[in-house]
Amino acid sequence: MPLNSPRRKQDDGIHTSYISGPLGQRTQIILLDGRYERARACMLGNSQWHRLEAELQKPAEVRLIVSCSCVVAEGVGREEAGENIPEERHRLVALIDRTRAEGVMFLSGDPHYSD
Repeated sequence: MPLNSPRRKQDDGIHTSYISGPLGQRTQIILLDGRYERARACMLGNSQWHRLEAELQKPAEVRLIVSCSCVVAEGVGREEAGENIPEERHRLVALIDRTRAEGVMFLSGDPHYSD
């Protein structure tokens, strides 16, 4: 990200989103900043939750929600995983349901297992 990017000046993390493609074939990519509020043991801060809700209401046929930590996978044994903050994960699923966002997929971070 360039040093002069507006994302670097946001007060609530470096989240952003993009929509591309023609009508009927729109793809939305939503990049979450799940680490910005991590010290408070929550997935996203209030402003990110509001922005995510607004983004999910935009027209798109496919939505890719990208997170640095595992959102839906269970048994990954990582402190940042969504399974360790079930209220936040439930809030995310409920938001997707409430906004009737279609074509939602998650792309999550690698848990970095090694010996």
